[in-house]
Amino acid sequence: MQQLQQTDSKYDRQRRQLNMEERQARLALKASMEDSVGRDQNKISQNLDQLLQAQRRRADLLEAEQKELSSFLTPMQRAQYLSLKEQMMRRMVDGPNSAGGGRNPLPPER
Repeated sequence: MQQLQQTDSKYDRQRRQLNMEERQARLALKASMEDSVGRDQNKISQNLDQLLQAQRRRADLLEAEQKELSSFLTPMQRAQYLSLKEQMMRRMVDGPNSAGGGRNPLPPER
């Protein structure tokens, strides 16, 4: 459990930094696309490249994390952990009142 916490903390910091960088790239891309002065194609291209690089780094980070987790978790445990993390992230993003966020086991009344 201690190894899992250490690994999760290590990669969580890197993920947060990457999320900030990706967000900045998205905002810069949006701003360059909305620029009514002349729509600088080079600027748009640079922003797109930054966004794609962030997405590549996200995939690389996930791969590195999975490799490290594989040193002490079974493939089944890694899959379950990944699934659990995705569910938690979805709930945080969607909120408890969204469809699927706070699942009610009973169908809605009619």
